[in-house]
Amino acid sequence: MHLASHSFLLQDFYVEQWADNFVMHMLVDDLDAWWEHLTSLNVASRYGVKSPRAPKLESWGLNVAYMFDPAGVLWHIAALPAKTAD
Repeated sequence: MHLASHSFLLQDFYVEQWADNFVMHMLVDDLDAWWEHLTSLNVASRYGVKSPRAPKLESWGLNVAYMFDPAGVLWHIAALPAKTAD
């Protein structure tokens, strides 16, 4: 799977215990735009997965939205941290 200059491999291999304990973490420039895109996909009703969770500021300092894909993998979609001046 390719997205701009980023990619990862997908395979036809499923182990429920592994998928239910796996997390993908993706940093994005515009979390609000990604959230809008995620909600437009309507993944909960289309694929029978848990509804995505709206972005919130987590205790570790990142603003994060959460979604489960159809295989049960949890995705953390987080805003890139603001750059500080040196």
